[in-house]
Amino acid sequence: MKPVWENNHAMTSLLKITPPSPSGVVPRERVFRILDGLRGRAVIWVTGPAGAGKTSLVSSYLHARKAPHLWYSLDAGDADISAFFYYLGLGIRQAVPRFRKPMPLLSPEYILGIPVFTRRYFEELFRRLKPPSVIVLDNYHEVSDQSTFHDVMAVGLSCVPEGFTVIVISRNAPPQNLARLRANDVIGLITWDEIRLTREESSAIVRKKAAREVPQDALSLLHEKTDGWVAGLILFIESMKLHGAGSQAAEALTPAQIFDYFAYEIFQKADPDVQALLLKTSFLPSVTASAAEALTGIRSAGRILQRLTDNNYFTGMHLHGHPAYSYHPLFREFLLATARETFTPDEISQVQREAAALLIESGDSSAAAALLIQARDWQGLIPLILDRAPSFVSQGMSKTLMEWIDSIPGDVVNDSPWLLYWKGVCMLPFAPTQSRGLFERAFKWFAERDDEAGALLSWSGAVQTFLFEFHDFGPLDAWMNWLDARMDGEASFPSAEIGAKAAAGMIGALAWRRPNHPEAGKWVKTALRLAQETSETDTSLRIYTNCAFYFLWMGEFAECGDLIEQMHKTAKARRGSPARLITLNAAEAMFHNSVADHRNQAIRSVQEGLEIAHETGVHVFDSVLSIQGLYHSLNEGNLEKVEAFLMKMGAFPGNGHTNSSYFWYFSAWHHFLQGDIPRATAAAKKSADLIEQAGIPISEALVRLTLAQILAESTDIDGACRQLERAGAIAAETGSPYLMYLRDMLEAFLSFSLGKDKAGCEALRRAMSLGRQKGFATMIHFWRPAVMSKLCIRALEEGIETEYVRSIIQKLRLTPDPPPVEVESWPWPLKIYTLGRFSLVVGGQSEKDFSKAKKKPLLMLKALVALGSRDIREETLIDLLWPDAEGDAGHNAFTTTLARLRRMLGGDRTIRLHDGRVSLDNRMCWVDRWLFERLCDRVDNLLKKLPDCESDPALVMDTASRAADLYRGHFLRSDADEVWTTMPRELLRNKYFRLISSMARYSERAGDFEEAARQYRKGLESEPLAEEFYQGLMASCIRLGRHAEAMRVYLQCRQILGAELGIAPSPGTEALRKQIPALS
Repeated sequence: MKPVWENNHAMTSLLKITPPSPSGVVPRERVFRILDGLRGRAVIWVTGPAGAGKTSLVSSYLHARKAPHLWYSLDAGDADISAFFYYLGLGIRQAVPRFRKPMPLLSPEYILGIPVFTRRYFEELFRRLKPPSVIVLDNYHEVSDQSTFHDVMAVGLSCVPEGFTVIVISRNAPPQNLARLRANDVIGLITWDEIRLTREESSAIVRKKAAREVPQDALSLLHEKTDGWVAGLILFIESMKLHGAGSQAAEALTPAQIFDYFAYEIFQKADPDVQALLLKTSFLPSVTASAAEALTGIRSAGRILQRLTDNNYFTGMHLHGHPAYSYHPLFREFLLATARETFTPDEISQVQREAAALLIESGDSSAAAALLIQARDWQGLIPLILDRAPSFVSQGMSKTLMEWIDSIPGDVVNDSPWLLYWKGVCMLPFAPTQSRGLFERAFKWFAERDDEAGALLSWSGAVQTFLFEFHDFGPLDAWMNWLDARMDGEASFPSAEIGAKAAAGMIGALAWRRPNHPEAGKWVKTALRLAQETSETDTSLRIYTNCAFYFLWMGEFAECGDLIEQMHKTAKARRGSPARLITLNAAEAMFHNSVADHRNQAIRSVQEGLEIAHETGVHVFDSVLSIQGLYHSLNEGNLEKVEAFLMKMGAFPGNGHTNSSYFWYFSAWHHFLQGDIPRATAAAKKSADLIEQAGIPISEALVRLTLAQILAESTDIDGACRQLERAGAIAAETGSPYLMYLRDMLEAFLSFSLGKDKAGCEALRRAMSLGRQKGFATMIHFWRPAVMSKLCIRALEEGIETEYVRSIIQKLRLTPDPPPVEVESWPWPLKIYTLGRFSLVVGGQSEKDFSKAKKKPLLMLKALVALGSRDIREETLIDLLWPDAEGDAGHNAFTTTLARLRRMLGGDRTIRLHDGRVSLDNRMCWVDRWLFERLCDRVDNLLKKLPDCESDPALVMDTASRAADLYRGHFLRSDADEVWTTMPRELLRNKYFRLISSMARYSERAGDFEEAARQYRKGLESEPLAEEFYQGLMASCIRLGRHAEAMRVYLQCRQILGAELGIAPSPGTEALRKQIPALS
């Protein structure tokens, strides 16, 4: 069964959110009309001296006007604005119970955005209430002038929408914090001049309160003596009941002195039981009949309190379940002063302790703590603190809790480890370093006494300080070692909640400091199990977040993706705090940034996190979100956004080693990609120094890999190799597959750059094999698309993990400049085959069958290729494809056909239309004609250099062979009837003829007649009428001694020339025939 205070905070919330009863109060229609006139203002400020009847005035006004309202009585405890928002939330829940979702709590993560939180809170408050509701803030003067409460109210009162009114009741004028609202005429003032009783109002009150008829001259005298002061008037009336006309001794006194004078006079005339009840119950802010009886031992306490209320003897009643009574502030001050004069110090302390016990029982912990502090009863206060601490922290009331602890002498606190622990919890978000010292002292005490629960909670708190501080993670080693020794292979805990906190801390420590821990996998499983078992949503989400970071560090992207889904389910089913939701967005963004398929979702997660921060005022994780924004911007190659996020990140105060290192790390990449190598080098070195001090191994490896790339670009190859070696050692030590992948990719790049092709291929093979196994498809921490493209091209050329390489090219949208036309296996969005056949490969799939497609779109594509593929005028295409079109008909046909063609090819990327000119985009398209022509030209250049030994013969033959393999027949041979295909067809045919001839003659000169014969045969496959090829083949066969074959070639030549051209072989061919010995 839950304790009373946990169920409803009964007494505290009762007093604060229940308006005083207006029964017995004389209506003051004159002032009511003034209030009516000010209802158009957002705020009405009612101010006057103590005892001016302000509270009764407003209460009776609301009753008379039947105005729906929310009443909130302020006190000194509201200086802790977290307490203010908490108790106001209880009032809202009572006023509009149909809203099941509670109002937000001002927890520590809002510290950097209290104005935003306040604005959102009041907006939600007014959304739940209905106009023309009134919100009353009574006793505003009770809040300390130094409290941030007044800044909060400046924001909150500026949010009052039309149809609502906030009435503030205070002894003082609006504070300076509200000056702008006053200047903008938002606040309407009702001052002492307006609320001071008129003669008629004084008379009405006297007639109602007096037990007998009062003459008119006596009424006038009373009004003059009290000067319209309600409290003084009531006291005079009570005095008249005792003495007739009242005492002349009070005539020269001030209002406050008048109150004390008459209150004392009346108090002395009361029965002893009444006096005792008044003095003892004055220590309570409000009291029920049963509490009064328990405190005083007076059985008739309830009747006495009711009589005081009925007689308006400065006692009010709050109706909320059991009636509770409270004394007017002036009367209570008088009673307390009298009690101090009447009772001995020991008696006062005894009453305070007994009153505190009653308050604790009823749930008014704040008032109880105040009494215990006054009584210096630390043995009574400490149990109260320890009992209330969990709920206060969860409600965001850490400031109040810490004030209670700070009120206790230091030597007492130092001897109470739980006080040290809870003070550490309170300080954690604001001062993690000091908080750690408190956790350490508590931990030492618990550990020495084998208090397992205390030791584990203190351990968890201490570890969490490192993640809050984000500075130096090195000391985490000792903490992890203790838990390792304590667990001894068995993960058992006193409770799921304690276990979840410890596991969350351990996973965070492992991720950032020791990812190679031998039991890391076991800890992850334990943590995820406990996340399901604990009832604490924030702890569950903390476990998921830390596990997500661990998976990402280790390159376990698939596991991280599954975990992100679980995090969403938990957040949806058990909504966490804004801080935890923001860290969920950060973890989600980090995952999306690490997987190319999700790259667009990354920035959405960042934006959602920033929106939550903006809406709630929780800005403590803005730097984390900015880092993920930087990742996304670098993935996209958007340097403007990189610069914007860097400026945002640099503006965060109090950055430790880790955040500073990240700032310089991303700055290094920014300079690097801009080509500013000196500044990139300096920034990367700063980052490396800082992250080494921070003690985060995986981050250090990433920084050193980046520094290696920058140094290599600056031609400091030795420095680059040293950094690569250090990063490689960390990768091996941590066992992070992604670090190993990045290390091998960089090693491959450096090796190729140094001409060490064998070593480069070995490193590239290791990287691509590991990437395929782990499913890596990202450029994170390797943001150099050009370098990645070169490595992918080389992998395809070497046949390394071809399918995987093709997949990452597509996922990373690599578009090298210049395009790798010579790499046919590159995953081109569109591949066009025109030599020997016409076919298309769209999106890397198998060749598509377009036999049923409309003819015109395909003809347009063929015409583009035939005319050179680039900057073909629209008019040229119209003339070729629609020669008979007149007016706009040709243009309309062109536009329609181009749209159809683009749809067939999967979108607009492959064909560009600019300024009336059409081009095939060579970054998106591969055409066999382009590669054939390029290879033919290269062969020509290589052959020219051969005599001077400037070309490698093997390279010449390999290049020629690749070109010849591409030529599978004549260009668009099925479209020979289209006139515009003739010229390019003949051009390509001649290139092929020249290629074969050149290579065959080169082979003959080299004495390789076998190769020469092969070349001639290949040429005849496409050019069966080329007599020169027959002659070459016959000569090669003769040199090889294949006389019969030579004769067969001659006969074939004679037959084909005769049948096709009607001519006989030339004299040269006949001369070769005569050289065949078998025919001599």
